[in-house]
Amino acid sequence: MNKDNLALYKPTHQQYQYPDSVQIPAHLTDASNAVDGLKSDLEVWGGQCVISAGYQRTATWWVNLGSILSIHNITIYYRTGNTDWGPSNGYTSRFLGFSLYVSNTTDKSNGILCFKDTNFTLSTIPPVFNTTCIVHGQYVIYYNERKAGVTYPDGYSQYAFNELCEVEVLGCRELGYYGLNCSIPCIDPNCRYCDSENGRCQGCKPGYQGHHCELECPKGSYGQNCVNKCSDKCYDCNNVNGSCDSGCSEGWTGPGCEEPCVSGKFGEDCKSICGKCLVKDDCFHRNGTCLNGCSRGYQGSLCKTPCDPGKYGYRCNDTCGQCRDKGMCFHTNGSCLSSCDTGYYGDLCKTVNIALNKPTYQEYRYTGLSVNLTQASNAVDGLKSNLSVWGGQCVISDINQQTATWWVNLTSILSIQHITIYYRTDNANWGPSNTPESYTSRFLGFSLYVSNTTNKSEGTMCFKDSKFNLSTILAVLKIPCPVTGQYVIYYNERLQGVTYPDEYSTYAFNELCEVEVFGCPEPGQYGPDCSLSCPDSHCRQCHSETGTCQECKPGYQGDQCQEACANGKYGYECQEICGHCRNQTCNHVNGACSDGCDPGYSGENCDMKCPKGNYGDDCIEKCGYCTDLTQCHHISGTCLDGCEAGYKEEYCTQPCDIGTYGQRCEKTCGYCLNEEHCFHINGTCLNGCDPGYIGNLCKTPCHNGTYGQNCKDTCGHCLNSGDCYHVNGTCVKGCEAGYQGNLCQTSPYSTVLFH
Repeated sequence: MNKDNLALYKPTHQQYQYPDSVQIPAHLTDASNAVDGLKSDLEVWGGQCVISAGYQRTATWWVNLGSILSIHNITIYYRTGNTDWGPSNGYTSRFLGFSLYVSNTTDKSNGILCFKDTNFTLSTIPPVFNTTCIVHGQYVIYYNERKAGVTYPDGYSQYAFNELCEVEVLGCRELGYYGLNCSIPCIDPNCRYCDSENGRCQGCKPGYQGHHCELECPKGSYGQNCVNKCSDKCYDCNNVNGSCDSGCSEGWTGPGCEEPCVSGKFGEDCKSICGKCLVKDDCFHRNGTCLNGCSRGYQGSLCKTPCDPGKYGYRCNDTCGQCRDKGMCFHTNGSCLSSCDTGYYGDLCKTVNIALNKPTYQEYRYTGLSVNLTQASNAVDGLKSNLSVWGGQCVISDINQQTATWWVNLTSILSIQHITIYYRTDNANWGPSNTPESYTSRFLGFSLYVSNTTNKSEGTMCFKDSKFNLSTILAVLKIPCPVTGQYVIYYNERLQGVTYPDEYSTYAFNELCEVEVFGCPEPGQYGPDCSLSCPDSHCRQCHSETGTCQECKPGYQGDQCQEACANGKYGYECQEICGHCRNQTCNHVNGACSDGCDPGYSGENCDMKCPKGNYGDDCIEKCGYCTDLTQCHHISGTCLDGCEAGYKEEYCTQPCDIGTYGQRCEKTCGYCLNEEHCFHINGTCLNGCDPGYIGNLCKTPCHNGTYGQNCKDTCGHCLNSGDCYHVNGTCVKGCEAGYQGNLCQTSPYSTVLFH
């Protein structure tokens, strides 16, 4: 391989091209003219030279060799204007001071300076310049400058130019070779490019490093100069191209493990298949977790596990119906794999007589027969084969009554679809000729209500007979009643003073042999088979056919139960008032005070005053010595009925002031020893009395002729046998005859006798 002109016809660029004009079109000055292989006409009109704009401080031109190649030498043919070169040529001064760089980018500062003119003059610079530059690179950059404020040698032009007529870059066209003809492979096998003369490696192939490119990139890096980091999704990447030859971590694929598994796949090598995700194939590419949950009938993070036995549907939240012999239902749609248990209907076996064996009541039971033949519960026993009184399957009400009421308690508020009534026929033909008693006439005019209480006026009227007659009323009536309620109430009346149609019986009866109430056995369901959950998430009861919400769960309100109770309210229909919650905010469902209670209150709902003896924040403060602890104010701790003896102030925590004691600290201490304070509760002087006083309170003066400490001293011979001063024994009124001194204990005769 001969050394080729690597720059020939390669992409070029110049910083400031001479402006396009009619006189000098752009093609005569284009940057590519310097790599067109033409150098026979070195003036502007020949169209073989690059011509830069005038009056510029810098001039840059480069050629892109297309890839990093080994370069040996560079030759420049400068514009001469086809005249003699030298001091007399006006273009010579523009060539002086130029630089040549080889770089892997268009930024010369990232490259190698091959040549910088610092010595040439107008007389010595050649018009054809050649320099050896044994380096490798992709861009050969010509640069010159005439910066303001910088002093340049004499002969330099005032402004910078790049008037290049040809730039030849000679080197090896293929990497990895050197020598005169580029025919010798580089000495080191992993060398990408080497010195074009001696073969010494100047750059390793991607994936290798070291002086002789003998070392692979360290683990975790790859590529040219080992600067690229392997993907963190790679088990171990190829040192050359970064491909993950040992495979990808879970959930990733592609040569560089940068692509997640395709839709529907996950895990190691993307071999695992997503489960039954709610959005098909929408599982997390790493571990298979279904991002939006499972489709109906499946559970678990992978949505591969069918619902547990007895459960089905979305999130496995639905409970199987009454399948025969406690059989299982299909986990996706709830259909019973066998048939239904007795009394249940529909694909889901959830359409049920919700009145069966429920509590009942009748207003006036017929007492002429045994209870089992006439009792109210006969209408919900599931039996309707014998519709006479003797079958024990019918309710029999008393005679000669103006009203007749019967009800069944469904035990909770449920969604009702329809109600079927089997009336007493006495097992005879129904109609005008039924029996002499004409049970048909007793059925006429009845009403049917559904209520949440036993009071029909508080409920909904499902049906009121105003059109039937003896010929048209049926013994078995199916009445649509898509409402919710707990009590189904049958009512009939024959009131005095009211005119009824001719065919009506004289008195009111409720002779019901069976009342079947069909609906959903669990709250929050609707649909033909009660298979649907009420669409509004906070709905407690919805219309059995349409799903329109009819009653909200506790804590919610609005047409669709979309609104939480207003601040300060909670519970069913938001009728409950929050307790004494701190920040006046309670849980809208159960009234719990999440931020705690106001001072003086306790309990989850902060609806209880502090227990006896406590008050204040969290009820941790202890009441003082109140007369009655039940009268310690639960908020402030004030003793409403006053303090126990010995304490003062409204909180009864401070003992009486010094010198006082007792109830309301109204009593004054006695003469305690050394003026000590008496006990604040009962006034006792704990260390005894001052001289002259006795008793627990030290308020009783010495008497009976005593005085002093503990009244142990005896008075002297006071005048008229009077008592002495109880403190120091002084005889206040003087001494008896024959005695002298304050204490009247000294006889003058004793002194004389002594002398």
